[in-house]
Amino acid sequence: MKIKKSFKINSIIIISLVFICSLIFFISDGKLYYYGHSNFNIFKKSLPLNLEPDYFDGHVSWPPVGFGILDRGFYLITKENSWNFNGDTIKINEIVKYGFNDKQLMALINSTSNKNFYIKCFMQKESVSNNNLQIEISGNIYKINTNKYKKIDIYKYAVPDYTLQVEILDGNYKINARDYQWIDIKKDSIYVKTLDGYRYGSILFLFASILFIISINIILKIKNQSN
Repeated sequence: MKIKKSFKINSIIIISLVFICSLIFFISDGKLYYYGHSNFNIFKKSLPLNLEPDYFDGHVSWPPVGFGILDRGFYLITKENSWNFNGDTIKINEIVKYGFNDKQLMALINSTSNKNFYIKCFMQKESVSNNNLQIEISGNIYKINTNKYKKIDIYKYAVPDYTLQVEILDGNYKINARDYQWIDIKKDSIYVKTLDGYRYGSILFLFASILFIISINIILKIKNQSN
């Protein structure tokens, strides 16, 4: 009877520990998403324009260690990437912070020449003229003024063509900070390390606790048998 009671208590304790530690792990992991440190992203957080945050830890030769922003796996904004600004080439030293809303992403970067620039990412719809239609038949092109005819708006049902645009702006460019949700990569470095500690510390604590419970039970069992 005592063994069954002990087993039930231990099971409750272990299940409670698994629940609490898993909660700490996944909440910490979710908060680390925008810093590029998330491993699971179970809360389905995302950036606009299909962009993704990532942190490169040096396990590959490129890109260099540090935070970066990817565009479908391509290294769009990351350390040592080069961009053209008014005829000059600027090389990224670090991403200081970035902000985003539903339609844009704005990254403040510091260049290797110690100057600040904004990198603005946005989608631009491909321009299509609805008023003039060109039809080519056997090499001959016929132009039709569609304003003279009843039109069916095929564009209403078609998927529009969008392309990602990148614009480099001077660091003194005036922006409305309230239009964006900001992630301060440089300022929040200690915060990120703390969350990382909670995440992996919860797993270590869970295993250590389970081992401790098992060890105590083995010791008590041996002690009872000797008596």
